[in-house]
Order: sequence, then C-alpha cells, then structure tokens
Amino acid sequence: MSSSSEPVVDSLLQALVFGGIGVFTGVALYVTVVEHPARLRIAKSDTPAALRQWNEGFGTAAKIQGSLAVATAAASGFLAVKSGVLYPYGFTGLLMGGIAAFTLVVISPVITRLYAAVEKKTDVTDEAVRDLLTRWGRLHSVRTVVSVTSLAILLYSKFF
Repeated sequence: MSSSSEPVVDSLLQALVFGGIGVFTGVALYVTVVEHPARLRIAKSDTPAALRQWNEGFGTAAKIQGSLAVATAAASGFLAVKSGVLYPYGFTGLLMGGIAAFTLVVISPVITRLYAAVEKKTDVTDEAVRDLLTRWGRLHSVRTVVSVTSLAILLYSKFF
C-alpha cells in the first residue's frame, strides 16, 4: 500500500469504527430500554408469545451485533497498532472485542437454553422461561453499558 492511500484507509477504518460502534450502541440501547422490557411484560401473561418474539428478533440482531462487534474490534485494533497508542482505538477495540467474548462465554449458555425452550427440546416451565428471559436481558444490559462506554470514549477523543 502506498503512503498516499494510507490517510484514505485510516479515514475509512475510523468511519467503520465510529459508525459501527454507533449502530451497535443504538441497537443495544433499543433492545435494553424498549424491546426487552416490553417482551418481559408480555411474558407475565403469555410466556410462549414472549419466547417466540425473542426468537424472531434475536437471530437478526445477533448477526448484526456480532458482525459489528468483531469488525469494530478489528478495525480499532488495527488503528491502535498502527498509531502505537491505546487511546482511543486500543480501548474501543478491547471493549468491543470484550463484548464478543462476553457473548460467547457468558451469554451463550442462556441463549442455548432459550433456543431449547423454543424448539421444545426440554420440558421447561413458563416460570423458567421468564427467568431465562430476565437473565438474558440483564446480561444484554452489560453489553449495552460497554458499548455506550466505547462510544463515549470515541466521542470524547474526537471533540475534547
């Protein structure tokens, strides 16, 4: 790569990081503040409907958020290594990569149990499904807080 194209590549990677983390954070906030609380309200009177709604939305959101977390972590990491400094891209890369790892290690067992309930592979009570949905929501909130922190770091570095 020639040195004349480096500023363009850097700008594109920075746009990917800002845009990707912004979209990830927006989706995470929407799920945490709007969608999942509504789902839990539905679960009080119709747990199977709430579980179906979680299943319908989760697959698409997981693909979007998973891709964004990995792409922004990789782009942030590249920019941090290239610049030789951790702030801001090293921090955002670690945070977004941490979200991906947290999802795989901590949230995946809950997701697996929810999918088993959807597919009726296990005999699970409505109360157990509500508990799993509540736990999933709490764990998703962690992802939301981390992504908000990552976005705040980026915005602070850009404007202050």
